[in-house]
Amino acid sequence: MKYIQKLKTLISILLILITGGGFFPGVRDLLKAGDVTMIQNDHTKSFSTVFTELVAYPGTDEERQSWQQGMVTGNGENGAVCAGSPYNDTLIYQNIRFLMPTNDPRYTPDEVTGELEEARQAVINGDDTWDIHGRGATYFYAFHPGPVLRMTAKKHLYRNYIRWTDFETAEVGVRYTDVRGTWKRLTFSSREDNVTITKITKSSLGAKINLTLSLDDCWSLRNFGGGGEKDMRYKKLVDEYADYIAQIAHYPAYENSELKNGGYCGLTRVITVGGKKERVVLDETNDSENVAQDKNPAIKITDADAVYLITQSDRTFDMGDMADFAAATRYDLLDRLNAATAAVAEKYTVNGAFDYDAALRPHAAQQSALFNTVKFDLGDDGKEAVPNEYLIRMQQKSDTLLPAMVERAYNQGRYVQICCAGDSFPRLYGMWTANGTRAGVASIRWTRTSICSRPA
Repeated sequence: MKYIQKLKTLISILLILITGGGFFPGVRDLLKAGDVTMIQNDHTKSFSTVFTELVAYPGTDEERQSWQQGMVTGNGENGAVCAGSPYNDTLIYQNIRFLMPTNDPRYTPDEVTGELEEARQAVINGDDTWDIHGRGATYFYAFHPGPVLRMTAKKHLYRNYIRWTDFETAEVGVRYTDVRGTWKRLTFSSREDNVTITKITKSSLGAKINLTLSLDDCWSLRNFGGGGEKDMRYKKLVDEYADYIAQIAHYPAYENSELKNGGYCGLTRVITVGGKKERVVLDETNDSENVAQDKNPAIKITDADAVYLITQSDRTFDMGDMADFAAATRYDLLDRLNAATAAVAEKYTVNGAFDYDAALRPHAAQQSALFNTVKFDLGDDGKEAVPNEYLIRMQQKSDTLLPAMVERAYNQGRYVQICCAGDSFPRLYGMWTANGTRAGVASIRWTRTSICSRPA
């Protein structure tokens, strides 16, 4: 077996050398497989040939904030930030109503209305030094992310990497090739069923799927833990049959907070085709906020032909007393999400197998109708499209705005707003960043990286 593995590795290295190492791939070579038809400038897609892997604690601040480089999907209520790493990918699930309480008084000081114009100018000018006349940014709840699902597989040398966002379907895709063949993952947040669905398939050469699904600690994300989060308690849960993996949390029990008995949950239903799945327990990470009996349960998937993940997140005001949370074994919110994801799985099961395309169709019809209401075209259709990171570099070297850059930034901005709208005011900074305490600055930061991804 050792000799076979060595031979596979050697072949993989030779393939990468022959194809130029995958570092500066030709766009036509990357796209010719037909998954992303963007040979000519396409106003409905955004793509990149690099990624930034989300590094959990104890990574550097820069590594831990790499979620800013992820590609996003959303339906106005639920959504996800997809990093796109081939062998250590993450999905940061989001919910537009996730708010972390603070211990500050819950009222609006009389002088705030008189400072409105100053606040507007600070946001417009990107001024994050304005301190509300010395009071600091208190009185405000902060938006926070939901569970961070990590998909870990054995690493190989790879080539022809590409990730993309389809504005018409709100799908985020990842594709790459290694010695075992070409692999592909797709993720979208459904407007029809209010769940986020991920499809993972075996390789083009028939290699099976072997990976482990786990949840990062809440405090692993940058800026998550600097406020009320330190008084939160949560659990990672995997059921006996590995049908779901979930994170459930109780918000801080601040007396002045309407969420003192509340909490949130994100649950991912795991469906495998072929192979097997099993509950395992990984090494503990010594997170004091984690009060589960098994601190780090996970799901190990072996030799599957396909894997489907169906995720839904929500919050509640009725989690119960904080004092009872650690010992509790049943949660109404978790049961509700479990039932909801099971219903979606049953709805799209055809001949005993989950049908991803059937789940996508009604959602895509709604999403495309919204996105295609407007088309912005500066006459750049005749040119071959380039990845986001190349386009950003080209713009940085130009003294004038490039039509392709303006088009992609505009279309990406519309796409993100559509993905955040429909349930409430489209709070971009709440849906897509992990630091909602500086709302205006965070929204400006998103604009700067909106076409997704600087080079890794």
